[in-house]
Amino acid sequence: MSGTDDDSDATLEADGAIADLTDAEADNAADIAAGRYVVATALTAALDALHRAHRAATVLVSRNVYDIAFAEGQEGNDVIAFISDGQRLTRAALALATSIIAPDEAPKKRNVPK
Repeated sequence: MSGTDDDSDATLEADGAIADLTDAEADNAADIAAGRYVVATALTAALDALHRAHRAATVLVSRNVYDIAFAEGQEGNDVIAFISDGQRLTRAALALATSIIAPDEAPKKRNVPK
């Protein structure tokens, strides 16, 4: 937060909106917040794991280690390519999820249970 009057106004507006929620809406809002947290946390953990896998695969094809199956075999090349694709797709998923989750970056939408 930048600490501007706009931020204060937005906080007051959000607090007022929460106060106007019924119990069912408040429960739904809490469920949404918890689910969004899980999505963001899981995607971040997946990116960390994919980064470690990519780093390990890079070591396997380095001159110091040179695992011939990874360095010269098609399967090893595929593994590295799939890890790279996974990183790219997971970063994209996290960016999209963040645009939904982050209130400053996404348009305000009210979630109403059906």
